[in-house]
Amino acid sequence: MNTPITTLAVLDNNIFAGSYEDGILRSTDNGLSWTQINNGLTSTYINDLTVSNTNIFAATGSGVFISTDRGTSWTSVNNGLTNQTVSCLAASSTQIFAGAMAGGVFRSTNNGESWEPTSNGLSNSSKLSLAILDTNIFVGTYGDGIFLSTNNGENWIAVNTGMWGMTVYALTISGTNVFAGTSSAVFSTTNKGANWVQVSNGITSSPVISLTASDTNLFAGTYFDGIFHSTNNGTSWSLNNNGFLNNQFSSLIVLDENLIAGTYSGTISLSTDNGINWVETAGTASDINAFATSDTYLFASTSSVGVLRSSNKGISWNFVNNGLSAYVYSLLVSGSDIFAGTNYSVFLSTNSGTNWITANTGIENNTIKTMTASGENIFAGTFGHGIYRSSNNGSSWISVNTGLTNPYIQSLVGSGTNLFAGTVDGLFLSTNYGASWVPINNGLSDRNIKCLITYQTNIFAGTQSGIFLSTNNGSSWIDVSDRLINKNIVSLAISSNYLYAGNYSGGIWIRPLSEMITSVETPSSFLPLILQLNQNYPNPFNPSTKISWQSPVSSHQSLKIYDVLGDEVATLVNEYRNAGSYEVDFNASSLSSGIYFYKLHAGSFVQTKKMLLIK
Repeated sequence: MNTPITTLAVLDNNIFAGSYEDGILRSTDNGLSWTQINNGLTSTYINDLTVSNTNIFAATGSGVFISTDRGTSWTSVNNGLTNQTVSCLAASSTQIFAGAMAGGVFRSTNNGESWEPTSNGLSNSSKLSLAILDTNIFVGTYGDGIFLSTNNGENWIAVNTGMWGMTVYALTISGTNVFAGTSSAVFSTTNKGANWVQVSNGITSSPVISLTASDTNLFAGTYFDGIFHSTNNGTSWSLNNNGFLNNQFSSLIVLDENLIAGTYSGTISLSTDNGINWVETAGTASDINAFATSDTYLFASTSSVGVLRSSNKGISWNFVNNGLSAYVYSLLVSGSDIFAGTNYSVFLSTNSGTNWITANTGIENNTIKTMTASGENIFAGTFGHGIYRSSNNGSSWISVNTGLTNPYIQSLVGSGTNLFAGTVDGLFLSTNYGASWVPINNGLSDRNIKCLITYQTNIFAGTQSGIFLSTNNGSSWIDVSDRLINKNIVSLAISSNYLYAGNYSGGIWIRPLSEMITSVETPSSFLPLILQLNQNYPNPFNPSTKISWQSPVSSHQSLKIYDVLGDEVATLVNEYRNAGSYEVDFNASSLSSGIYFYKLHAGSFVQTKKMLLIK
């Protein structure tokens, strides 16, 4: 199955999957194999599925369809549906409710043979989700929160006390609780919507776009960070993404020409072919902040579970936290010792992480964001108190901030006798082991320095606006981000031939070092490692939005827009293009509100994504 899946439903031993392009698929062997079952469907863009008794209903851009034979055939049931762009469904034993994209809710009491509008008291905003608890019907809207009906949809009232983020993408029932996934968080009510409380502890991003419940288990699907799982009615959540590729990369390292990447979702992945293919080798519930390597081990620091160690170059990992704080920002290997910078102290291990002791005299109660070594000295960059230096292997520390005008240090790196410090407001250079600092920002259009790395006598700086290169110890900088999309760079790594850049939302990018170092005045393009169609932005939109994609190979490429009926409404690109990154504008001023799909063909690669136009 190679199609975007929008919804799932289960009836007896059958699993049904609704998709954007391929209609409805059915599996009778627990998902091992799938068969298309579209006989009778006039639209293959499926927005929702629901089961009522032994019948299954499908919400599409052409209205509602029913199957009475477990999907073998489908029949249109749209009598009375004045708006047939149906986005959501919910069913009780005797009634079915359908929410329309253009604003209405409809009710059927005869398995869809006829529908009647039941929208008294509802706003005109699009209906995105429905759920039924006993005689209570909840509908989630775009921008207007949640409405409740206690009389089978005859009347509706807004029930949003305690809630913020008023776009409600998902609703689900667990016992007597109702859960809502919104543009800001997950909320729960135990009193049928009289008031809501936030239950998102452990969920690291929003929006929450899908929810489902199974016995005592709750699952929340997020736009950026994948799937989270709760076993205690949402009191706490843990990441549940095994098998999912997360492209929000927080840290990178190259080891023996292999690329190792950590993510904000707590996974570590290994690539042995320059990033073309990846294998996940570790999964935690915490950000992977930094890597460091010794002669024998590879180490990874995390935001809440301490330090991991690998003895086989990242293939497998174990925790090494005896005596160590759980929140570790930074790591430094110096000779036979390893240092860990945490949210309040520096720790030292003299036995490769097996045991840790504090090494914080003079630097107590500081958040240690970054560490490096230069000569016989160790340096620690803090977030708020500048830079500290130890000349005795961490036994004691002194502040070395003369000339440093910003105390919020995000990156430190040494190059020969030079020491570079990246702050939230500029770069600084010390040529005397931190005794004094001078600003070096000539040519930097963005002074929020997220990461630094050196190659021979060259320094690369990653910022929120791209990557900059200096070939003269920071005296001047040039932008080497030509056509690099998603320029919020959070990590950099270097092999013998390539510079790798990890950004917050756009994966890992690669560029040959020879392009930048031998011809820095005419930099060429970064190339993506994978084919990727990005989500349009903004979304929802009115009337214009941007669509971007990346291709590591040259090919004939087409980008087309379709409505919910599958009819082509616009062609944005249809030509041969070289490998690279592209972005186009789509203006939908001539189209009506609703769901649209954009499909990219690039050689044999095909991908479709959904977008929402609201006028």
